[in-house]
Amino acid sequence: MGFADYPFTSRYLTVDGHRLHYIDEGQGPTLLFLHGNPTSSYLWRNVIKPLTAHYRCVALDMIGFGKSDKPDLDYRFLTHYHFLHEFVAALQLSDVTLVLHDWGGPLGFRLAQHQPERVSAICFMETFPFTFDWHEFPPAARPLFFAFRQRRLSYWLLQRQNLFVNVVLRFSTLRRLPRSVLAAYRAPFPDARSRYPIRVFPGELPINDRRTETWAAIQDIEQRLERMPQPMLLLQFHPGAVLSRTRVAWLSQRIAHLDVVDCGRGLHYVQEDNPEAIATALADWCRERAPSAATGVPEVAAEDKSFSGTLHWAFARARPAGRDEGLVAGWSDR
Repeated sequence: MGFADYPFTSRYLTVDGHRLHYIDEGQGPTLLFLHGNPTSSYLWRNVIKPLTAHYRCVALDMIGFGKSDKPDLDYRFLTHYHFLHEFVAALQLSDVTLVLHDWGGPLGFRLAQHQPERVSAICFMETFPFTFDWHEFPPAARPLFFAFRQRRLSYWLLQRQNLFVNVVLRFSTLRRLPRSVLAAYRAPFPDARSRYPIRVFPGELPINDRRTETWAAIQDIEQRLERMPQPMLLLQFHPGAVLSRTRVAWLSQRIAHLDVVDCGRGLHYVQEDNPEAIATALADWCRERAPSAATGVPEVAAEDKSFSGTLHWAFARARPAGRDEGLVAGWSDR
């Protein structure tokens, strides 16, 4: 199987009259994979492939993404959570290990906090179960994020130009994505109307200039971190884009049962950069936590708790000669 292959059976479940696409592969303890913007279950394909021999791997396309329907909705954070909540209930998922990335992170953390009986553990990477402030961004980065959050500019950049797929996704990996992979990411968004769900998410970022219901919901997630009973695995990548050493330390102070594993090089869409490391770290951690349930699973190839990090711009260096380098945002403690 090649790097771009998605050798899974498509399944569909209807919620509120709209079809959600998902895959459900393998047998064993259940792993539920949640993606972010502008991806889908396709993001997890090379992580899931080696895990299906010993785990049940369920990966959802959030409403508006991948092969799921794109109805006329607001696509706000709590709307996505409603569909996730109904999806988990319909499949009667329990004793689940969540595997979270990007916006899948806040969604999964909210599910774990509101339905702890369904979620037994969490693995997360390159995500943000916390709020942050504009002063954490350097002046050079602010115009882009302001543009994403402005109605007219965001329409042009994200719906007309498909910037998240054509630019942000392409240049947020160290690995040069093959044309076949880019085509798979573009396929769900053939026109401006279909890209509206992509456009909504930047405006939903939990930044302090908009004290919206999304900001309040993610602030609530942040405030509950210290009381969460689930063991957690944080996968850290370098240089990364969201979780720096400072943020990892900040999370370690708040989460009682947190293991941190260094998975090597990666930017933001780390499943494209280093899927083998993710699969290996996750399988090892699950086996150590529940050896009886995963017997025979081989290795797969009182301080100041405030956060003071800054957002820096880094370039994706791993490009063929003559190819432009890409601009990538990342948290820094420098």
